[in-house]
Amino acid sequence: MKVVHVSAFERQGGAAIAAQRLHSASRGAGIDSRLLVQFGAGDSVAAVAPRGKWAKAFALLGDSLEPLPLAAYRQRTGDVFSSNWLPSGALRRVREMQPDLVHLHWLGAGALSVGQLRHLGVPIVWTLHDMWPITGGCHYAGSCAGYVDQCGHCPQLGSHRGGDLSRWTMRRKHRAWRALALTAVAPSQWLADSARRSSLFRDRDVRVIRNPLDLERWRPVDAQFARRVLGLPDGPVLLFAAARGLMAPYKGGECLLDVLRALHASGQRFTLALMGGGETVHAALTGFAVHHLGNFHDEVSRVLAYSAADLTVHVAEQDNLPNTIAESMACGTPVAAFRVGGVPEMIGDRSDGILVAPGGGAAMADALAWYLTDADRAAMSAAARERAEAEYAQDVVARAYADLYVELLRDAR
Repeated sequence: MKVVHVSAFERQGGAAIAAQRLHSASRGAGIDSRLLVQFGAGDSVAAVAPRGKWAKAFALLGDSLEPLPLAAYRQRTGDVFSSNWLPSGALRRVREMQPDLVHLHWLGAGALSVGQLRHLGVPIVWTLHDMWPITGGCHYAGSCAGYVDQCGHCPQLGSHRGGDLSRWTMRRKHRAWRALALTAVAPSQWLADSARRSSLFRDRDVRVIRNPLDLERWRPVDAQFARRVLGLPDGPVLLFAAARGLMAPYKGGECLLDVLRALHASGQRFTLALMGGGETVHAALTGFAVHHLGNFHDEVSRVLAYSAADLTVHVAEQDNLPNTIAESMACGTPVAAFRVGGVPEMIGDRSDGILVAPGGGAAMADALAWYLTDADRAAMSAAARERAEAEYAQDVVARAYADLYVELLRDAR
């Protein structure tokens, strides 16, 4: 059974990391798995890229031209909006690899055009890492329910027209995907329910399978040792992790700073450890201690960062099944987060983490104060690890996908 995973990036972003982990877990389960990426170094084991003298140049050109239709929407507010209108060289590369089944992941940045999917010619599994496959272009719909019907009047485009880019993209998807042998997999029940509501996926088979995690690598390390290695001080440490930094869209950075200012004003003393890139935040601007760890690309450093923290704080405005929450809990560090998207499926409030209603900055500050002063942190740490073991074990996830592949190939025959 030969499976080709298709992802825009090899390493950039949570979806790319999840795709690479599933590819690795599939190989460990005996599946002939390949990972085709549009952007990345690529090698014969971890990933391959579209090949040929001009492949990289065309990929970069496509990535730069992909946003052109957005130029007409100067009032748009969304961070990422993809119409995938340009074909890419990935389709030819997939055909050269002659897979029995294609497994799609995040297809932004022009990894495959909407129309190219109908030319794959084999059964398709599509892991929904965000809402783009079910919408007219946005990657998270927020409070908008346009994707349930046909999109248009898109708030993220700042559009007041029914026949806007979002409706055009939605119609292209409907036409191109109508006859596809496509099965969707959502890592969270929340996203599965959203997919079943959408006009694009309501008549399709939608499964729920978590993202995998190697729990032998992602496990607790002695906190004091981790702090010495990373240069973190004694006393409570709150961790915030985002590859693009504190102020990345949807990550809730401004909210976090307001929450921590209120926590500090209440008399709590702590250090905010920032793992990721983006802008530098100085203690002089916040009033509390800030330690920049940088953007770690290796798993060992990330395990140390989670293990060194007392609590990971996740204040995203929208999210599916964040890798950062699963990673933190696997390292025995509970997570405080807002009840958005699939996050409530990952955390048990006051048992292995903390859940707060969206927008509740004051409530989040109170919850953090409770954790630092009154919570049984050792018990919550153990419970966080137990939940990670129950939900994300990579051999269990790989077997669930392998069973799905076998089922779909048998049905196709």
